[in-house]
Amino acid sequence: MLRLLKMSEGKSKGVAAILAALPIVGWGGGSMYYVGATGRGIAMTVLSITLIGLCVTMPWAWLSAFALVLTILFGVAPFMYPDDVKWLPTTHADRVVAWIIVAVYVIGIIAGMLRSVTQKDDFKPPPKDSVCDAEGCRQN
Repeated sequence: MLRLLKMSEGKSKGVAAILAALPIVGWGGGSMYYVGATGRGIAMTVLSITLIGLCVTMPWAWLSAFALVLTILFGVAPFMYPDDVKWLPTTHADRVVAWIIVAVYVIGIIAGMLRSVTQKDDFKPPPKDSVCDAEGCRQN
């Protein structure tokens, strides 16, 4: 019972980082709702409904997750969150979550770079003396 009372006294940085890093939940402001920044959460939810708003909330969520990873791993102040959030002390589980988020982001970046390199090699324009229409390309 005492452990449950202690957990309700503050917010876990690891849980907030997971909520910020998850695509749909993060874009919708899930981590902001979790820490009690309801105004920011509503702004992210409303913005994420539109395509233009997603261009704002996607980096916002990514930066929120990145800020929490920096907070967990290096003790940096969580600059994307209100100052009045009562954070729980950083635990080993929070550090594991932070390293998993870093690994997923790095793997995603590397996979994206590799995909763009292989796609460039796959494209071969048709020969100059060919005619292309809806059915395909053929040589004259």
